[in-house]
Amino acid sequence: MQTTSTSGATTTSKITVTRTPDGSGNVAGGKYNVVYGTASVTENTPNAVLSYELADPTPPEIRFIGVHVAGEGAIKQMSRPTISPDGRMLTLIDANTVATTMNLTFKWEDRTVFEHDPQVSNVPHP
Repeated sequence: MQTTSTSGATTTSKITVTRTPDGSGNVAGGKYNVVYGTASVTENTPNAVLSYELADPTPPEIRFIGVHVAGEGAIKQMSRPTISPDGRMLTLIDANTVATTMNLTFKWEDRTVFEHDPQVSNVPHP
């Protein structure tokens, strides 16, 4: 699923992270399964707000602890992340001044630290 924001409003992507004791997950050697409501975002507005929220049935112990952005090039596009006090929401501001595709690697913690990586594509308008 892809979401395109054109109004400059906040784009919120819900993420579900669940434990998979049988090893069938897609993260951390099969220990967790990560599902994105919006796997890829294409952003058309400057200074777009991108929010990622951990949604039910994600256990409350699983929290965002950071994000790494790759693919920005020399001109940085993403702000430092803001993480809510409960660790359930992570927010970035995308400058969207350069056409590029960025890979985000979200970092979470539960009993261990683990990560996963969706994409954000910028398409700036003149």
